[in-house]
Amino acid sequence: MRKLLVVIPIVLLIITFVWFYSQRPAQRPFLEAYGVRALSLFPDGKVVVVSTFKSTGEGFLTVYSANGTPLWNLTPCNCGTLYSTYWDNVLYARVSPNGKYLGVVTINKFILYREDGTLLWEKKNPLSRNLWSDGSQWASVQFTNDSRYVAFGVTASKSVFQVFSTNGKLLLNGTAQGITGMKVSDDGVYLMEDFLFSKGIMGSKLIYYGFNGSKWSIEFPSGSPRAIDVLKTANRTYVAYADCMLGITLIKGGKVLWNRDNGTCYWDVAFWRGRIYAATSMRLVDVYSIDGRLLSTIRTPEFGGIPTLLPAPRKILLLQKILLPSDNRKWVVDVLIINSTGDIIKVKSLEGFPASDFLSHITADYRRGRLILGVIKEPGRYEKYEIYLIPVN
Repeated sequence: MRKLLVVIPIVLLIITFVWFYSQRPAQRPFLEAYGVRALSLFPDGKVVVVSTFKSTGEGFLTVYSANGTPLWNLTPCNCGTLYSTYWDNVLYARVSPNGKYLGVVTINKFILYREDGTLLWEKKNPLSRNLWSDGSQWASVQFTNDSRYVAFGVTASKSVFQVFSTNGKLLLNGTAQGITGMKVSDDGVYLMEDFLFSKGIMGSKLIYYGFNGSKWSIEFPSGSPRAIDVLKTANRTYVAYADCMLGITLIKGGKVLWNRDNGTCYWDVAFWRGRIYAATSMRLVDVYSIDGRLLSTIRTPEFGGIPTLLPAPRKILLLQKILLPSDNRKWVVDVLIINSTGDIIKVKSLEGFPASDFLSHITADYRRGRLILGVIKEPGRYEKYEIYLIPVN
């Protein structure tokens, strides 16, 4: 009887504990939006969302405070009337690393704002006529790490790119075909061309245009390009190129230094602390030295998944979208941390297909301990997203 009197309270305590934690509300989304095209964060917590009107699909931009209050927006239409008139369409936006600028690509313009929404300057998008007729296949804004230069790029039936100083001086202006990736450094711009967009065949090309007038390009005839990243050191610049068919390639000055292929599809690549992190679709992240040595291979908890890397000062974030084995119609986004010792920690899992770019990298941003990403909760013609702000320490 005494044992029973001791056991019963313990059992009741366990039941109460389990019930309490099962009743805790799940994390609520920061906001809901349709057709998410871009997400970005200011260092002070403000949130930038490029989404679309449910009824028409035209894009607009809204900047929110950290608590979700709308602060200002770019809505290029006369909306709310019986016959709404659109005179532009927001395609993409990104906050500069120092948090002082917001670069925006629209069908008609390349625009730079101050953090508070003050317009600094706007330039005509050279591809606007094609975009109205053909639609956008890719658009991007990229800043240098010191936020001195900003590059705009867009692809429709052809591609254009322009690089400016943040005071509005045009430094580079050019056209290309099938651009799906771009990075800008303090020596020039690096472009990744996908032949499927430009020629309808397998293959890729990396192109460099320097501020000093120099240029080089490298073709990969059987390539399937996924990502590029650029590392600028004191006296040299390295380009890491991830290819689903050809592996990881490191390039300096237009010359291939080395190539590594582990037999899987390399989907994303990032420089972090002087090393090259190359993520595959088979739960592996290979870590290479600059001279091409395989330093380690990090395995993620789940088998398979399409990865996206987000380097940060003290950690590198790995986002994976994984098809659930139990239901091949559902996806989960896992948020993982890789720390400096190579350990991997799962932070969060969100059910739903994530917003992504044209090469299926997850649309997300990380600043000062906060990650923003969105997942589709209502698929269909007008995709409804839930956007989450996730603390990542």
